[in-house]
Amino acid sequence: MKPFLLVALCVAAPSLLHAQASSPFASGPWSGNITATSATAVIHGSAPALSVRWVVSERVDLSSPLYSPTVQTSAATGNVTKFEIQGLRPATDYYYGFEVNGTLRSESTSRGRFRTFPLGAASFKIAFASCGDYRPADQSAYAAILAEQPLLFLNTGDLHYSDTNSTNPADYRNNYDGVLTQPTQAALYRGVPVAYMWDDHDYCGNDSDGASSGRDTARQVYGEFVPHYPLPVADGSLGQAFTIGRVRVILTDLRSASSPLTSVDNAAKTHLGAAQKTWFKQELITARDAGFPLSLWISPTPWIGAAGTGVDAWSVYATERRELANFLKTNLIKNVVLLCG
Repeated sequence: MKPFLLVALCVAAPSLLHAQASSPFASGPWSGNITATSATAVIHGSAPALSVRWVVSERVDLSSPLYSPTVQTSAATGNVTKFEIQGLRPATDYYYGFEVNGTLRSESTSRGRFRTFPLGAASFKIAFASCGDYRPADQSAYAAILAEQPLLFLNTGDLHYSDTNSTNPADYRNNYDGVLTQPTQAALYRGVPVAYMWDDHDYCGNDSDGASSGRDTARQVYGEFVPHYPLPVADGSLGQAFTIGRVRVILTDLRSASSPLTSVDNAAKTHLGAAQKTWFKQELITARDAGFPLSLWISPTPWIGAAGTGVDAWSVYATERRELANFLKTNLIKNVVLLCG
């Protein structure tokens, strides 16, 4: 198998468009948590007490569909609803829409597609990018990624630049709405499934870390609004991993358990947090032992740089960086490619 990586740099967008008054949706949808046989979607309802069901089909007209369980929108989650469907076929194109109160919605902004992952050896294309903003005018990068029709879009941080640090969940939900109602970005997220790990600007603001007052709220809304893979790290960090064919993909959260940038660089200073670091090392060992020819490590901050130089990068966590490099060397882990935002 020879997996391909499409490199694309995300840039920004104009004023966001509000959902039409006639639509039962405030924003969305987007899909993720894709496997060979399952998928997840999220959409933001415009009001509570709507009965919403995800409709998935191999046909563009959504005939002969599969259905998710019905979900009732609730003010407790800001009317954000998440759906999962099992029993899909590997390496197969699927199209989707949503029923609201028993009626299948027809507006294009509620329709999407994804392709399930292959099993075993396969060729495929993914795209990865970081640093997007929906406010400036040029959104051509998003359209270019969509035109390539990759199997997956990996967003490696800074989905937006709202720099929110708040204990009010509505503030973070509004940030996701801003992205998912911007036409060019929304078209990409409807047309290509996503795996997404935040960085500072889409977490709690520039250079934010585990001491940020909005940390727990940001984590809560990420869990509600993002069609993410399972989150197994005990301390609530967003580390997650999944498999595409014979490639293992590992996403690390370098914000919500991170020490401050200005901390003394010693063994106590961490970019990953203790719980996530233990999980990450085990993921690397497991991927090695399982015989994956390639592991992709998604690191939202850059790895390369002289120790103690630069800002907001692994170079100011040089002690932990050396620990991880030594771990790779000692354990003969040679299958890792690092993708940085």
